[in-house]
Amino acid sequence: SEELLNPPVVVRPHICKIDREREFEVHVFRDDALPGGTKQRAMADTVRQVAKESRLHPVEEIVYAGPVEGFAQIAMAVTAKVLNIAASVFVAKQRDGTLFHLTQRAKDQGASIHEVPPPNRLKDVQQAAKVYTEEEQAKGRRVLLMPFGLHCPAFLDALEHQLRDSIPRHVMLQPPRRMWLVAGSAAILEVMARIFPTTEFMVVQVGKTIWPDQRG
Repeated sequence: SEELLNPPVVVRPHICKIDREREFEVHVFRDDALPGGTKQRAMADTVRQVAKESRLHPVEEIVYAGPVEGFAQIAMAVTAKVLNIAASVFVAKQRDGTLFHLTQRAKDQGASIHEVPPPNRLKDVQQAAKVYTEEEQAKGRRVLLMPFGLHCPAFLDALEHQLRDSIPRHVMLQPPRRMWLVAGSAAILEVMARIFPTTEFMVVQVGKTIWPDQRG
């Protein structure tokens, strides 16, 4: 069921100790409990919307290219499994010949893994996915290449809608003063800034440059 993709958000309190005498409480959004993380919440709606815009609806296969460290590959694989469609993930081939553990998780969810040999910078991986998609479309298949990090209007709007439905009411009524958030493509950051416009976001940047307007 698609309801499995967007369950209620679990928020857990944790006590952090500075030293023996000082401590403070933080509240943690536990979306790490979801197989595909937060991005799985909006993937199904995004696939449908982007497929319609691309005149590929109903889509047969979704394709994604990204770094091995990203969670979008897993979110896509989980969603494809629920929607009963194919999923292909393009990543850089690792030097030791093994799959990175997150890519292995995407494979375990049913995704086909395409490893791109050197030179395999991100742009090379994305180009390989683009070529594959175009070749499959030329065969008459409805294959959809998803944008990097899923950072596109369809995903941002869908994720905002899903999170507003799933975040506990007491959190919505009393937004956090500060929120620490890792940002790769910054898609989740931008959505959280929409939902909590008065919150100060403490961003841990692990991907592209995060501009001030993406923080709300």
